[in-house]
Amino acid sequence: MLKHMDGFEQFGGVAAIDLPEVLASAGYSTSGYVRTLTGASGGLAAGIGETDSKASASLSRTFKSTADVVVLGFAYKAPAARGTIVEIKDVLTLDWVGNLLIGTNSGTALPLLDTWYYFEIVLDRDARTAAVYVNNGLDLQVSLSDTAIGINTLEVTWPTSGDVKCIDDVVLIDSADGKFTDRVGPVALTYRVPMYDQAAEWSPSKAMPHYELVNNLPPKEDEYIQSNVSGARDSFLSDTPLPDDGEVLAVGEVVRARKSDIDGRQLGLFMGETATSEVLIDELSMEDQFLYAVFEKTPAGADWTRENLGLNPFGVVVRP
Repeated sequence: MLKHMDGFEQFGGVAAIDLPEVLASAGYSTSGYVRTLTGASGGLAAGIGETDSKASASLSRTFKSTADVVVLGFAYKAPAARGTIVEIKDVLTLDWVGNLLIGTNSGTALPLLDTWYYFEIVLDRDARTAAVYVNNGLDLQVSLSDTAIGINTLEVTWPTSGDVKCIDDVVLIDSADGKFTDRVGPVALTYRVPMYDQAAEWSPSKAMPHYELVNNLPPKEDEYIQSNVSGARDSFLSDTPLPDDGEVLAVGEVVRARKSDIDGRQLGLFMGETATSEVLIDELSMEDQFLYAVFEKTPAGADWTRENLGLNPFGVVVRP
């Protein structure tokens, strides 16, 4: 199951001074200097660290899975210096000193500085192995310890010290039931903002089309939609063009939301109109949060294509 994907486009326009707090509202933790930089496919990436600085920096996120196979994928670029690429606490550390290393185990690839690469780390509890793929090629495989096999909460950190590292197109897949149960190769995440209203049952903060209130990057404090009516829906369409090559593997939805009081209100993130697929966010905060949903197939159960992507509205529904 494809459990998480993030291309960092939703953080566009956020000032570096505000970015740590905004990233925290999306489930990330940071240390040191972070900001957005140009991404692997021309969009945005998370940039950590400063050139010629002695200060360390990091970007971290925790993922949970009890599945036998877990895959962490991400695009990575080191503009000026090699170093540790990623750490998964008590599982492994992937270093780059020339070849790639996990402990004393060395790969054969020789990544170049200032070049984007796509890494996939495949943890297989049954086989007791961790494998590292670079741009779709197997480069390194090591055995996992008993401790590593038993860890179901993966604390992932991308660190740097005295230089800059760039992270983009993060995905997490596991072997739980779903369309994807293993690695899928390099991915590029494309961001599409609402461009048309489909259903407009929520109340707008201003007398404007609803899509114009929710497609700001960064969000504007005085432009939003709100509702306390169970079942009320707001949904949108977008005709942002996709890249010319590649298939559409899955569709994600990112929403910035909060509740206004301490009641048990929930929020559904959904795709579709007549037939719908929905991901329920059952614990809302009274502080702004970025919320994520992934849809591996259309609401009708078909694989995604460029054609049906544009026909399926996406939006939010008040629950319960």
